[in-house]
Amino acid sequence: AMKTRAIYTILAALSMVGISQGSAQDVDSSTDEVGTSISLSRTDELPTGYQWFDESLSLKRGTLAPLGEEAILVNDEAMCEISEREWGGYAGDCLSTDQLILQVSDTIDWVRIEKPSYLGHVTFGGWGLDEQRRLIERIETQLEEKANFTPPQWDDLAIAEHWRVEPTLNEEAKLLYFATSDMLSNEPGPLVKAVRFDRQGYVEFSLKLKDPNTPRAEIESEIVRVISAYEPSQGETYSDYRLGDEVVAHGPVGALSAVTGTYVGPRSNSWAAALKIILDNRYMFAAPFLLAFLWIRGGMKKKG
Repeated sequence: AMKTRAIYTILAALSMVGISQGSAQDVDSSTDEVGTSISLSRTDELPTGYQWFDESLSLKRGTLAPLGEEAILVNDEAMCEISEREWGGYAGDCLSTDQLILQVSDTIDWVRIEKPSYLGHVTFGGWGLDEQRRLIERIETQLEEKANFTPPQWDDLAIAEHWRVEPTLNEEAKLLYFATSDMLSNEPGPLVKAVRFDRQGYVEFSLKLKDPNTPRAEIESEIVRVISAYEPSQGETYSDYRLGDEVVAHGPVGALSAVTGTYVGPRSNSWAAALKIILDNRYMFAAPFLLAFLWIRGGMKKKG
């Protein structure tokens, strides 16, 4: 555990270069920029890069029906600006996002849909058994360590306490979801992550709720409402799985590990876990520093 904490501390220090660059870009931002917490009506003129979500939306591996009368779609350029300004992202950090939707409902500030994962087909056997629960506890421990030793700009899923909603699998809906406190912004509402499983892996959804006191039943209702609007492309549904398709190790927990940027592999190697977090969360600039550190450390051990 101490070794893992040390790694997060080192990586956090390395990340400050990128964070300071992002902050400098924020100073140059124009004063009329629109963020995620907006309140616009149909009578208002939308800023450049924004449009009303009136028709079914084509995504990389499916389609999404409109989510509300006043929901707003954000184009790629505006989405990247929001990512850098509000979520501490870096240049290109938004490239993994398929679509961002604002003012979704009275309950939801925004929904972010990531480009689909090709992790492999996820089977549901074993969920809830002791081994799966132990793996989830390992994931929670790593998230808590990230909360203590990682700047909030690094990861929106670092949790200081416990799950707001613990990881829950809905086999019928082919859905895995959980909620944590939002460590990335100053907004009080919980952050929800949900993955809709399909033939090749899953599509990840992030939902930002407005009310920090949103009851669990309402959180789950909103998750189901949003995910129900999504339909996988023909030939890409969960039931389209065919013998020979790649299958994920550890089932839903393997997908949970990928979404949270944690490590539940057969060997609990903290260096491998730290590198996986960097790669999964797209902070590629830090990878060379970590690899150089490991190389120097290995050389010192040989000399010793």
